Amino acid sequence: LEEHTSPEIVMAVARGEIELGVVAETLEGAEVECLPYRADRLVLIAPAAHPVAARAKVRLAEVIDHPFVMLHAASAIHTCTMNAAAALGRHLNVRIQVRSFEAVYRMVGSGVGLGLVPRSAVPATTLPEPPVVVELDEPWAQRDLQICVRNRSALSGFAAALVDQLREKAHQTNTMTENYG
Repeated sequence: LEEHTSPEIVMAVARGEIELGVVAETLEGAEVECLPYRADRLVLIAPAAHPVAARAKVRLAEVIDHPFVMLHAASAIHTCTMNAAAALGRHLNVRIQVRSFEAVYRMVGSGVGLGLVPRSAVPATTLPEPPVVVELDEPWAQRDLQICVRNRSALSGFAAALVDQLREKAHQTNTMTENYG
C-alpha cells in the first residue's frame, strides 16, 4: 500500500503498473474505469483554546497565516492544500509534518497548530482536550473518492475481492450515516 496523488495513481493504473487505486480526481483521457467509492470532506481541526475553534466554518484564506500540522509532503492532502494556498497567492505556514491522521489529530490537540484531515479520519478520542472540528468552506474540500481500475472484468481474484469489500463497506457506512446522520 502506497500513497500517491490522484493523477499518479490514475496513470499507474492506466499503464498496468497497479491493479487499483483510490482517487479523489480522475484524468481526462485516461483509459481507466472509475467506480464510486465514498464521499468525504476535509475539515479543519483546531486546538480547543484556539480562536478559530469557536467558528462553525472558515475559509483557508482566513487561517492561512496560522501554524499548521500537516501530513508529509508526499501526501495527496498536503499537495491539495499547498495548491489551494498557491491559488490564493500565499504559502501555508507548516510548523510540522507527520505521517498519519492520528498524529495530526494528537499534535493539534496538543496546541501545535491547526490541521486539515478528512472528516472520516476524526476519531472518537480519549484525549483530555480533543481538537475542535470546524467546517472548511471550500469547494475543493469535498472529496468524492472513486476506485480506479484499468478493466474491472480483468482484475485478479484478490483485487476483485478487495474492490467488492471496499464498495460494500462504503455502502454500509453511507447507509448508517443516512439513517443516523
